[in-house]
Amino acid sequence: MKYNQDKNRTCNLEFYNFALGASDSLQKIFQIIKNKRVFQATMLIVIELNLNEYGMFNDVKFDVKILDRNLEILFRILSNLNTRIVNILLPMQSLTKECENNLNKINNLIKNKIQTYNFNYIDMQKYYNKKKVNDFFSTNDRYHQLGSIMQILGKNIIKEIYCFKKTIQKNIVIPNFIIKSPLEIFNLSYNLECKKLKNSILNENIYKLDNNTRLYFNNNLAGYHVIGIAVCNFFQEKNDYCFSSFILKNQTTKIVKGIKSSYYLFHSLEKEFIIDKSSFMQFNRENNSVTEPSVWVPKGEYINTANHCGISYFLLAKFNNIKESNLKNVATNYDFSYLIPPVEDYKNIIEEYNLRMKLVQTHSLQIETRLKFDSAKSRIQDHLSYKLGQVLITNSKSILGYIRMPFVLSYIKDKHKFEQKVYEEKIKKNSNLALPSLESYPDYQEALKEKECFTYKLGEAFIKASKNWYRGGYIKFILKDVPRLKRDLRETKIL
Repeated sequence: MKYNQDKNRTCNLEFYNFALGASDSLQKIFQIIKNKRVFQATMLIVIELNLNEYGMFNDVKFDVKILDRNLEILFRILSNLNTRIVNILLPMQSLTKECENNLNKINNLIKNKIQTYNFNYIDMQKYYNKKKVNDFFSTNDRYHQLGSIMQILGKNIIKEIYCFKKTIQKNIVIPNFIIKSPLEIFNLSYNLECKKLKNSILNENIYKLDNNTRLYFNNNLAGYHVIGIAVCNFFQEKNDYCFSSFILKNQTTKIVKGIKSSYYLFHSLEKEFIIDKSSFMQFNRENNSVTEPSVWVPKGEYINTANHCGISYFLLAKFNNIKESNLKNVATNYDFSYLIPPVEDYKNIIEEYNLRMKLVQTHSLQIETRLKFDSAKSRIQDHLSYKLGQVLITNSKSILGYIRMPFVLSYIKDKHKFEQKVYEEKIKKNSNLALPSLESYPDYQEALKEKECFTYKLGEAFIKASKNWYRGGYIKFILKDVPRLKRDLRETKIL
């Protein structure tokens, strides 16, 4: 998709985005073939490979040999463009030792090809490890760095656009690629249902492979390898978790692949599939086990939740006369990692800010707590005895009050218990939040009278009755304690 087309843009550079989330290097090959003219005229190509390759290798166990083959072809194609290439190795925080080993394996594959083909590169993984910031910037979304950091990196790249070196290798042999839509690749006796997918990035026709259809490949494409398929299951209501699967079959091979979500994705084939006179594609109606991994879908047994597959394009290739590259590395510095923003400084700034804000929040909590309990009297009135006494007095004035009294008493007890627990947790974390002693309040002596009032004593007696309910505590409370407290009230006239 072409960007910065507005009339008020400040430079004459055109920017295109051909990236597609969760898709490996074969999707990049697909886009270069599909948009050949744009790539042949470009000044700079910025590309990232390591995280999607890692995701395919580590998460769904896609064959690393096929990933390596696709990377090799991609580097050859890019090298033949004879333009400036910048390869960004994005940082990833590994969760286990196995994940770390798998990430290193993918990163080393890519680094070797960068050196072989003399590409410019920015190694954020190495930089983050060196500065020990990988843990800090590993958010809940490990596959995507903070947008603000990547924006600054992008600006730095544009400023240095003429400093990047052009590729020096060209005319390297690559496979013969062609791209075909479902209308072109199949022998069709009827029209396939089609739906337009159009947004800020995509503008594609998606064709429906329903659950009653078997589509045979055109015989004139015999000998071509099907190596990738662009898919999008969005003929039904959009659903991130919908699942469907399809079968590719020829005289010797049967492949079952799954499609998860209604996103537009590019699925690479792991197993070799060569079109012959018997080749066909159909929906996996019988829910046969998925035989090879795809984006977000490891091999295994699944149940289709969608009754179709949405197909956009097929990437086909002939690998005739493809030999191993025998390129000689040129001893030139292609490392532009100095363009990485000073993320270690950002880390220090954020940590300092968080520390200050923590102190501010602590101070605010102290003020809030002390405003709530600004006197010894308010502290005593927050005791459970006083609260329960208030409920008993208020609800004893009507029949409806008596009916709801047990529920209100239970609610007040639970609420008080929860508030006490929260308070204890707060002072465990920060002892400065602890309330001062009652004796330190100016009204302490006056407040002690609250403990002798009818409301407090009534609640106190009720708590005692609750603890002895199995010995007739409530009966004693109603027949003895309440009348006694009322007599005391009349005698002392303290409420």
